[in-house]
Amino acid sequence: MSRTGDPSELCLGPLMFTVVMCMVGLYLFGRPEGAMVMAVLGWGDGFAPVIGERYGKTRYIVRKGRYKSVEGSVACFMFSLLGMQVFHSFLGYPTYDFGEWALLALVGTAVEAVSPSDWDNILIPLAVYHAVPFARQVSHLLR
Repeated sequence: MSRTGDPSELCLGPLMFTVVMCMVGLYLFGRPEGAMVMAVLGWGDGFAPVIGERYGKTRYIVRKGRYKSVEGSVACFMFSLLGMQVFHSFLGYPTYDFGEWALLALVGTAVEAVSPSDWDNILIPLAVYHAVPFARQVSHLLR
């Protein structure tokens, strides 16, 4: 389950993902914010490395010796949007606000790009959750 086979990687990667998703499910159960956080972390951050490693040709430096691919970052953004659409549809939430979702997907993608290895599972949900009020305000102003 770890990327390199090193068992210590399990503590910050898959274990933190599981703990964070459980906490989001418990504390944000039945709220659209929970669905948005889960979509960005589960779908966006989940597909970014898969697409980035397989199809990533255009690389950029995040910080000292750490690279990301444009293709992986675009996948993070697009799959975050898709995840939000799927979750909102399945959960029956009446509101659909593409502007709000796009801002939250952008926040999640930016955090995924710059966060230290294995800390993205903690930082993405925090950033997306705290960006929800801002995204709603901006989206409301743009209507």
